[in-house]
Amino acid sequence: MLDFEQYKKEQDEAEAAYEAELRKKKPHELTPEEIGYLADQNEAFEGKTLDKNAERRYEELAGMVALLLNCDSALQTLAFPPDKSDPNAQISIDFSMAFRMEALEMDTLSAALSLCDVLNIVPYNGGIRMTFTVKNVWRK
Repeated sequence: MLDFEQYKKEQDEAEAAYEAELRKKKPHELTPEEIGYLADQNEAFEGKTLDKNAERRYEELAGMVALLLNCDSALQTLAFPPDKSDPNAQISIDFSMAFRMEALEMDTLSAALSLCDVLNIVPYNGGIRMTFTVKNVWRK
């Protein structure tokens, strides 16, 4: 039987190995959950100044992504809104692998793209995940 100290040590080693593996990945290979995990581990960041313009862009972006949920092939969204522990804010939307958009949906996607600083598109759960990032919402 393991004692608590041994168990804790093994848990810490497993977590350190997981974090090391994540840090080896290129940014576009990370899922939003993995990005969130890494952000949670970065306890050194504490936002002091909120960039109101970046916050407004994120809110508009979240509205555009919510509208994209009306697309037949849109599945779900996942949001990492502005938070003092992370300089950036993100919102993702998942689509089925093959999808089409009508003109209004393409206009909405175009508007969303104009509001973000970074777009990642990755395969996810048999579909496609688009993650929109607004950078530097919080600054030190």
